[in-house]
Amino acid sequence: MDEEWTPEDVGERVKSDKRLRRVRRDAVANAELSVPQDPTEDESPAEAGDE
Repeated sequence: MDEEWTPEDVGERVKSDKRLRRVRRDAVANAELSVPQDPTEDESPAEAGDE
């Protein structure tokens, strides 16, 4: 009895390609939202001090 168990044998569900793509897309979107952005990044140096 040297048989190996597969995930299906123990009741694990196989991850579908569609689900993997969705999880990856969501992770990338969340990572982009959590990156802090410099508020002065869009301003030129001359505009930054003019207020």
